[in-house]
Amino acid sequence: MKAAVAALAAFLPFAAHAQSWFTPGPTSSGFYIGIQSGTTWFLANNGYQMNTGWTSGAFVGYEFPFGIRAEFEGSYSSYTGTGPGRVPTLVDTVTPTTQTTTTPSTTVTTTTPPQTIPGTVTCTQPNPSAPPICVTGPPTIIPGTTTTTVIPGTTSTFTTNNTTTTQTTVPGTVSGTIQQMTYLASGYIDLLPGARIVPYVGAGLGMAFISDGVASCGICSTQFAYQSTVGVGYNVNDNIRIDFETRYYGTTSPGTYNNNNITTTVRARYKLNQRRNDQQQRQEDPEMHVYRSTLMVFFDWDSANLSPQALGTVQRAADLFKANGNARITATGHTDTSGPESYNVALSLRRANVVKDALVRDGVPAQAIVVVGKGESQLLSPTGDGVREPQNRRVEIVTQ
Repeated sequence: MKAAVAALAAFLPFAAHAQSWFTPGPTSSGFYIGIQSGTTWFLANNGYQMNTGWTSGAFVGYEFPFGIRAEFEGSYSSYTGTGPGRVPTLVDTVTPTTQTTTTPSTTVTTTTPPQTIPGTVTCTQPNPSAPPICVTGPPTIIPGTTTTTVIPGTTSTFTTNNTTTTQTTVPGTVSGTIQQMTYLASGYIDLLPGARIVPYVGAGLGMAFISDGVASCGICSTQFAYQSTVGVGYNVNDNIRIDFETRYYGTTSPGTYNNNNITTTVRARYKLNQRRNDQQQRQEDPEMHVYRSTLMVFFDWDSANLSPQALGTVQRAADLFKANGNARITATGHTDTSGPESYNVALSLRRANVVKDALVRDGVPAQAIVVVGKGESQLLSPTGDGVREPQNRRVEIVTQ
């Protein structure tokens, strides 16, 4: 049991420190600049299947009090993939040609030879007792005839096919790139302003110049653009912050597809003209001396409430921190020996966190405060077990 309590006591300071990363603190206003880069996914539609793309850009913004920010950004993104388009195709065109051939007419003349008809034989018998005397008359000649015949010419018709090959385009699937150049004005709200870890949300409107399809005109279509954002930031220091965010980004349709995207980016930004308070100036001044001071706040038995006197002590600790330019405050909680050890460790940590909250209200940055719970392990006034000693029910505030 003692070992478990000791392990819990060792873990609680770390947990308290981690908890302080999510504790809101003071914020400062000012301009900042940054760059971003990441991965983007095109939501498939209308036959478009795009690969995972990339995006990069830059931005400038202004941070107002309470974690409200305004930004203007420009970014470029690109995807490769396939989508509907016009595919080049060779087309054969057949053109028929008709030709007609006519032969001339032919005239044929035929002449028959003349025909001779023998003369007529005439017989007379002057003497009946004598044989008849026959005389042949002259022959009759029938002249020949000439006949002319015209044979008409003939007409022949035949068709030949001429083939012509031309290139055209037909609907199909083509490969190519969709590009987008976007300019957006956005507003953001940090949900835990001033903390080390800062979740945030945002939204933006603007204009986009995008491709009107795969392998088309490049960047030729102007559309209305919009986005919504969720992310988490890490404040490396007062000037540098790293953001990890996911956004839904879209535009009005260029006609052939619906432009909807999911983008995940890493952003790095640097705050300009950071107004430094007196504490920071003293930390950087080599001539300044940093003083260590220890103040004590006492509590009633089994209580984590601050009395008016304790609040005054906390205020003095905050004033010392600001005046001396200290870099850190450690609030260490303690208890007396009454009650179980595990309960006392938790009670001492609650007391230390109460003091921390009061210091933050008095102007000390939350990230400058470390809280520790010691329970009954370090008694200011040594006693036996189960003793309600007022001197041991305390929080030590150390500025250094």
